[in-house]
Amino acid sequence: RFAFLCNSDWLNGNFCILWNKDNSKKEEVDTRYFKILSINETLKLFDSNEDSVLVIGKKDCPATVELGKTITIAKAKYGFTVNYLELSNLDPNSSDYKSLIEKLDYEYPLYDKTDKFGNFLGNTPMLIIIKGRKMSYGYIGNMTLASLETILRQYGVINESGDIILEPQYEEIIIVFRYYFWKFSNGIMW
Repeated sequence: RFAFLCNSDWLNGNFCILWNKDNSKKEEVDTRYFKILSINETLKLFDSNEDSVLVIGKKDCPATVELGKTITIAKAKYGFTVNYLELSNLDPNSSDYKSLIEKLDYEYPLYDKTDKFGNFLGNTPMLIIIKGRKMSYGYIGNMTLASLETILRQYGVINESGDIILEPQYEEIIIVFRYYFWKFSNGIMW
């Protein structure tokens, strides 16, 4: 079985992605296009002068799986690095885990309270933007591609030029193509 995704907004053109989808097992986050980090490497993002996009997720969380797909498309369009930390590999009693909670100091409303983002660690997926050695944005849950692009633009992760940068590892995606004209007939793309 194959999954097929089309978007008609990519730089006023169009693109489609077709990938193999095996429905016989529970779907997991496809991290092939992400930089997988340990908790120590994640903490170093907060000491770096480089701005970063970090996703903290659980490999079998349906919302993390969906955010992974969305952020992979954005990465293909704009060429930024996605750092990924697998939550199920972490020890909540470790000092590094507690340090991470402290670094995630962005005020965030969840459920019926507002608290430091780190106090919600365990809810997934978490999208975090690190700028100037501190957390400047955080979101818990999945989001649409349009919402993600708006946030990435707002925080300077992607530029306005809309340059398309496809990295060599994207050869694993079966088909990626762009074309300028759509023809629809009775709701079917030709």
